[in-house]
Amino acid sequence: MTERIDYRRLSNRLLQGGISPRRVRRIVIELRDHFLDLRSGAIAEGMSEAEAETWAASRLGTEQEVTDAMLAKPELQSWATR
Repeated sequence: MTERIDYRRLSNRLLQGGISPRRVRRIVIELRDHFLDLRSGAIAEGMSEAEAETWAASRLGTEQEVTDAMLAKPELQSWATR
């Protein structure tokens, strides 16, 4: 089973990685919205809520994968970190 992303922990990891608080907030909002859109679409296609949540979480990737992807983009880092 794919775990849902802990957005608070993700935020902390991104902040520690040098991404500005403003960008971290935007990333988290976009990830949450994307998760909800995926889940809603899956429910509309006939999945149960539990199945839809598991499927949506698997589509987003793990917390580690998301963190790695964001930290690999130097353009997301704050000016002070660069």
